[in-house]
Amino acid sequence: RDYDFVDIEGMQANMAIVTHFCYESLKKKVRDWRFWLKTHYYIDGVPDEVVMKAPDKRVTQKNWELLLKYWERDDKILEEERNKRNRGEDRATHTLGAKSIARHNHDEREKMGDDYTSLGAYPKAHQTKNGDYPNEYTQAMCEKVRLTCVERDITNSSDPCILSPILDIVYKGHHGGYERGRGLGWSRAVPWSKLEATASNESVQHLTHELQNARAEIEAMQKQRL
Repeated sequence: RDYDFVDIEGMQANMAIVTHFCYESLKKKVRDWRFWLKTHYYIDGVPDEVVMKAPDKRVTQKNWELLLKYWERDDKILEEERNKRNRGEDRATHTLGAKSIARHNHDEREKMGDDYTSLGAYPKAHQTKNGDYPNEYTQAMCEKVRLTCVERDITNSSDPCILSPILDIVYKGHHGGYERGRGLGWSRAVPWSKLEATASNESVQHLTHELQNARAEIEAMQKQRL
């Protein structure tokens, strides 16, 4: 068996790793707890005599006063304003109706058959029934996706995985993961094993296509040298 080398007492723990894990876990718990307290009890405009009183029995009066001083520091106020501004700029493209993009792409593939392309299905998930976009931002981002696919010569691909690297480029590495164009996921009719095999085959096909393109480019460069 794979674990025959482990004796009865088990393996010796790496205390450095254990300590680091405990430290990071506690740090996250404290940060989340501090955020919860601020969200629920620290409100701008409330009289000082109300704010200064510890609102939760799990927080001592002394610790609450220290928290108030911490939140009222100039750097924390600037950080809060910066975070609000960043969240406002990080807008999501608008998707219409109750369908997820994965469901929309699945329905398009069923309807179009061999004519289906991932790029063709992507903007349709953001358009109204008459083909219009709900706002200029969504239209601009869909156009950027199209142009990037044209540059990489993958406009005719039906592989849903091609959208992930394209969206990473368009959205500069962050698009929340909800527009990756993946499949529908597990169901009783489609077990995980079949999904994994399908995903593996699609990945191999995608890599083979990239390898063929790379070889063609190398051969073209060699011919130019001759």
